[in-house]
Amino acid sequence: MKQKMQQYQPTNLDVALPDDFSATYAVTDAKGNDVKGFKVTEENLASAVSTYAASYTQNKKLVITYPKDAENTEYTLTVSDKNNKYAPITTTFELYAEAVSAAYNNDATAPKLVVADGATAAQFADFIGKIKSVNVNGKDYPATGKGAVKLIKEDGTIDTTQAPFAEGSSFEIKVSATGYKDALSFTYEKPAVIDTKALESAIEKADTLKEADYTADSWKTFSEMLASAKAVLEQKDDQAKVDNAVESLNKAIEGLKKKEAVNPGTPGTPGTQGSGTGSTGAISGGTGSSNGAGANATVATGNKSNSTTTNTTGSTAKKATVKKASKTSDTNPLMGMLALAFASISLVGAALFAKKPNRK
Repeated sequence: MKQKMQQYQPTNLDVALPDDFSATYAVTDAKGNDVKGFKVTEENLASAVSTYAASYTQNKKLVITYPKDAENTEYTLTVSDKNNKYAPITTTFELYAEAVSAAYNNDATAPKLVVADGATAAQFADFIGKIKSVNVNGKDYPATGKGAVKLIKEDGTIDTTQAPFAEGSSFEIKVSATGYKDALSFTYEKPAVIDTKALESAIEKADTLKEADYTADSWKTFSEMLASAKAVLEQKDDQAKVDNAVESLNKAIEGLKKKEAVNPGTPGTPGTQGSGTGSTGAISGGTGSSNGAGANATVATGNKSNSTTTNTTGSTAKKATVKKASKTSDTNPLMGMLALAFASISLVGAALFAKKPNRK
């Protein structure tokens, strides 16, 4: 991929060539192929006479110019003697792109190099393909050749499972690529390991509960906490959030209130109405006669009449005895008491009548 180049002028490339060295220059790419459009010019710096041989040498500075469409990569310059009297001299140089076409995504959970602002996908791929080394906390790891450690994958993903990231939590990284003057530098912070086992267990327990078993209010609170806990588990970005979610969900589970059980019971049978009638006691009283004949009083209560008879003879009246009727079926206590009271009054009246003298 060809990118806009800065004019390249290598650091003073001093060559000490004999006076009779007739130099020719050739530029090849990393694969050894000749490239066209490159021009090498010489600038004489100084002349000196060797103290060990009767010959002159010249120190020269080489300036290389190149076409605008030249690729930013590494090249090899070969200086040969036209007369084949001297062995060729070789050196390497690079053409640099003006800017790095990759950037760090600042995502600690998925660290990756992405296309830089203003760059194209092709330019990004060019940078990734030309990475020659990655420096982690001051130590270089070659990306190619023998002993290479591939820390940046082809899609730009940073392989944090590699040994350089095994220890520590903060890493200063510099990515150098052939054809790019500046290295891409950034800091990678290893994310903390989040323990979600307790939260997963609480959610699993909560998912087994049934809404029909609990009151509406308690279930509403519980369902809100469950939804929140699942969101925290999905994010999994902070241990404190996870721990708080576990505590809140467990409290919501404990706060669930069971619905009261409804017992329909056994249908009852209608009661039966009592039967039977009570009888009203009948009272009959005898009437005393003027000649002192006895008077009888009879008291009857209930269905069966029990009676007592009071005999009064002359002026002396025997004490009347009244017995309560025995109960059969239902009785009316009030009527029985009235009957007894009436019977007593009748007997007293009969006694008074018996004592009254007979006047002619």
